Amino acid sequence: MTRRYILLDFDGTLTAPEHITPAFLADYRMELLAAIGEGHAALWDRTLAAVRAGSPELAWTLDGYEACPIAADPYILASAVATRVLASVDRGEDLRALPNELYARLYMRHRAPFRPEVVDVLAALHATGATLAVVSNASTGKIEGRLDELLRDTPIRRALSVYGGARKFSIRPATRETPARAAFDALPDFVPSPASDGALRRPTWLRRGAFFDALADVWGADAAGPAKTVFCGDIWELDLALPAALGCDVHLVERAAPLATHDAERTAVTMAPRASISADLWGLVERVR
Repeated sequence: MTRRYILLDFDGTLTAPEHITPAFLADYRMELLAAIGEGHAALWDRTLAAVRAGSPELAWTLDGYEACPIAADPYILASAVATRVLASVDRGEDLRALPNELYARLYMRHRAPFRPEVVDVLAALHATGATLAVVSNASTGKIEGRLDELLRDTPIRRALSVYGGARKFSIRPATRETPARAAFDALPDFVPSPASDGALRRPTWLRRGAFFDALADVWGADAAGPAKTVFCGDIWELDLALPAALGCDVHLVERAAPLATHDAERTAVTMAPRASISADLWGLVERVR
């Protein structure tokens, strides 16, 4: 079937956060310690090392659900470490909003550069005639500002829609009443860990209702939307597990060190029926041509 929709994640997919990870984590640490005291520096360092070592089996967990590997990107990693540190200090309860405040401030201070091939890749994708859109957890305004700087007022930019605030990590019912909703409602809550060497040894949660709602906003009344879609992202669980389960083609673009793609994510790609993987975004272009 002809692909009508080419959808992309933003952070880690169009951008390369490996270039800002050390500085982002250093500033995050500094600002957290300014709030709770330098005496907790060793606690931060020990917690960061333990969290990194535990990923991908150790998950970023919200409301009791495992969303994705805890060291999948610098933003998730820093927030997860901060939450654990605050749980160990006297003022932790008073400062529970601090991780999100630091993320919002430092995300803008340390803007990850775009992958070097992004402009040429978007041009090639635009040339296919498919609907292009970014579907991301980041806010619509932040993404649109970055894309405006990169692409200016060009046909590619005008063709590229943005659906921010997708909350791909939120495991809850969907709300959009669209033809594709039946496929979402038929999904199991999760896929158990497969009995395969190298596979992730915990379940993958599928019923990410806010993410589905964002996808449904793209597809509208098109009942065949999932079957005509390829979704590209850099984190299997967060970006690709739900679209793959809905019947989309999916493409994993690898992350670079220090938060590189895990072997368990590569295993998930090999086990999915319509999934592919590449080191850069040119692999997506080859996939849709």
